Amino acid sequence: MPFPIVIKVLETKPPDVTVRNWRSITKGTYRAIGRHWYANMLPNHFKANAANVYGYRQRSKDYLEQKRKAAAAGRSLGRKRVSAFAATMSLTVSGTLHRAMTASGVVIKAYPTRFTVKMPGLPYTPSRQRSSKQPFLQKELTTLLKREIDVLKGVGKEAAKQQLAKLRASRRTVLQ
Repeated sequence: MPFPIVIKVLETKPPDVTVRNWRSITKGTYRAIGRHWYANMLPNHFKANAANVYGYRQRSKDYLEQKRKAAAAGRSLGRKRVSAFAATMSLTVSGTLHRAMTASGVVIKAYPTRFTVKMPGLPYTPSRQRSSKQPFLQKELTTLLKREIDVLKGVGKEAAKQQLAKLRASRRTVLQ
């Protein structure tokens, strides 16, 4: 299930780089951004203070209390067996969502204009919110902070610089 995160590379093509090479560079840049987001930023959404940091929709106090008690006693909440991490991790009840999102089945596809991250989703992480009463989990998982956007821009800029330097170095060795 693709989760939309929009980050654009707004650099202009240097005059000494062909269009084909520039597309390859932007594609590699987006691949680096996608990998960095998945490896370093997605896990932050499951941490203890993530609800406050990312501004998740407030869960009711009754629900949070039931979740905490069920986690402490090792019981089920509804039909879900409550994980021991449920009391401390945001977005975690049984741990299924966390395991699915961090599983090895992730596919990061990069294109010259964007990247997509396809992760094994669950029935309760649809691309559109089914009910206004339920929190929109997909939006909560893909929310980016200003500082995270700045980090991703830096990762992209560094990846583009490295690829451009590699291209120019290979061109110099061919000309000599």
